[in-house]
This record gives sequence, structure tokens and C-alpha cells, in this order.
Amino acid sequence: MSTNDEFLTADHEYAPNQVVLKLGGSQTNAFNPRRIQVSDLVYILPPKMIYHACDPNAYIDWQDMTLRALRDILQNEIVTYHYGTSEYDYTVGAFQCDCGSKNCVGFFSGFKDMKLALQLHIVGNASEYIRGRWKTQV
Repeated sequence: MSTNDEFLTADHEYAPNQVVLKLGGSQTNAFNPRRIQVSDLVYILPPKMIYHACDPNAYIDWQDMTLRALRDILQNEIVTYHYGTSEYDYTVGAFQCDCGSKNCVGFFSGFKDMKLALQLHIVGNASEYIRGRWKTQV
């Protein structure tokens, strides 16, 4: 894993499920748009900005709090994950995505506001907190 001032890039090739980054990090609050939501009241700050992608190349392994390759990641490729797997309510950092992917979320303000088909597409990689909240809404 390598970083520049803005975002996370791969310092070498990664195979699927290979650890790209240990997340850990310091705790932050719900008002920080760089956060990763771990549970209802716990938010962590990753070492560097990890971009969102509707078709990401990485996912968070919630058991060991690592970012792992979802598919082959090439050296120097920007590492991304789907914010819907960690952010139930992301009004603090809501944004418009226009990536054009068939899985594009469009306006993203959290897992709770995503269309059901898109929730179904990513729920397998979502945090336990999001899966628990989702079960009560479907």
C-alpha cells in the first residue's frame, strides 16, 4: 500500500482477498466526512483518504478491520471501496456519483437511502451494524 497526499494507491499488485491496509486508526466523530462507521456510535479515521466506487476493487473485512482486495488490483491503481458498506447515514458527506456503472448509486447519502437492488448487491460486504439495521427495514 502506498499513499500520496490525497488518496490510497496500490504500491504493488494485490490478489483477491489479500490485505491492502490495516484500518485501525484513531477514533473520530460522526461529523467527519473521512470517517468509517464501525457501529452506531463508533467512527474511525483511516490512515489516508479511501475513495468510494460503485464497482470497487476493495472491501472492508469487518472481522479483522482490514481493507482487502475484492479483485486483482494493479500497482499504482487507486484503491476504492463502496461507502455503502460502512455508512448507514452519510448526510455529512453526501455526494452525487455519476460514474455510469450499472451499480451506480447516483446521489449517495448512506446505505439507508440506497435502492433495494443496490443494497442487495453490497450487503454481503456491509458491516454488522448496517446488516442489523437493514434487517429491520426490509
